[in-house]
Amino acid sequence: MRLALALGKTLSELDQLMSAQEFMLWQSFDDLEPLGERRADIRNGMAMALYANVHRAPNAAAFRPIDFMPYDRGYVEEEARRAARVQAEISAKARVFFDAYRSRQQLKG
Repeated sequence: MRLALALGKTLSELDQLMSAQEFMLWQSFDDLEPLGERRADIRNGMAMALYANVHRAPNAAAFRPIDFMPYDRGYVEEEARRAARVQAEISAKARVFFDAYRSRQQLKG
């Protein structure tokens, strides 16, 4: 639904225009760079945490962006764990790619 809103399309239009493979790519992109209000909530949480930390007592615990986000903590923490897994998978694939590339370059050289 968020993707349709972000692209200015109806769900029916997306169904006709987008392949399953492209939709999965969009889902992966949304895992790394959330679309819509979720991203706005993250930015707002960061700004509010910054403001609160500037004005907190010197010995008080620091505020985190999650402290100002309107989700229950379990949901946000699970999303953070999922994003970390996705990032680790992408990093691992990038390492394999670049290792193979360097090996190929060494064979040429």
